[in-house]
Amino acid sequence: MSMVLYMCSSCKKEHKINLSDFDVWEETEDCSSGSKREIWMKFEDECECGHDVEIMLNQTEYPVGVLNDIEVHSASNAENIRISSTD
Repeated sequence: MSMVLYMCSSCKKEHKINLSDFDVWEETEDCSSGSKREIWMKFEDECECGHDVEIMLNQTEYPVGVLNDIEVHSASNAENIRISSTD
């Protein structure tokens, strides 16, 4: 299971959340080498300090069967975002 670690930009507290706590959806498009699948992951919550936190991650599968690393697409009130595998 993968974990996402981040620091609240407001209070500087470190947080750890399961990747399974993210909302996930996919988009597919046809490209020259076959289908390209974009996997989007979004997490929204409120830090204990009262500030809203939002993290959007993205992973691409292209060509089919080749998963690229998960990347941070955008973040609000979160910094030092890291993805850690606990396999």
